[in-house]
Amino acid sequence: MSPALDDLRRWLAALPPPPTSVDWTWVESGLGFVLPTDYKEFCDRFGGCRIQWLFVHAPLGQRTLTHGKELLQALFEMPLSGYRAAPGWPDYTTLLLWGEIDSDPVLCWDRTSSSDPDEWRTVVFNSIGTLVRLDGNMTTCIRDMITGRQRPEILGNDFDDPELAVSVHGEQFPVRLDD
Repeated sequence: MSPALDDLRRWLAALPPPPTSVDWTWVESGLGFVLPTDYKEFCDRFGGCRIQWLFVHAPLGQRTLTHGKELLQALFEMPLSGYRAAPGWPDYTTLLLWGEIDSDPVLCWDRTSSSDPDEWRTVVFNSIGTLVRLDGNMTTCIRDMITGRQRPEILGNDFDDPELAVSVHGEQFPVRLDD
């Protein structure tokens, strides 16, 4: 388990576990590739949830990886059609959306950033063409967004609230930062 996931487990300890476990073999078989370990561990513990305004897409969650694929397709048809082959932009067909802040911006793994899914980099972009690359795995990105260690301007002030909350199925739980 990563140090970032350890932090999230402490901070989100009040969240109940998901009611149903994910069959990762089935999910990965359907996708045709293996998913990052920290993502699977996060989903196994927290499921699909909303941390402040960040929706984490998860199998069996309110927003799934399939929803993410549909959202990416819509974004790159319009309004980001000019960025499909733009210099500095990853090949949009290799992106896998794992999170979004109310549909814009979106957080995606760039699957071409490494042959090892545990090393996939996260890219964040919005519908007006701003692109930012984040450091670390998904749970590191989430932890760093919550704490401000890595919070690019593109995310706005969604994590500035001192009373951060996590929502699961409409029920809210406090984020208890302890460091």
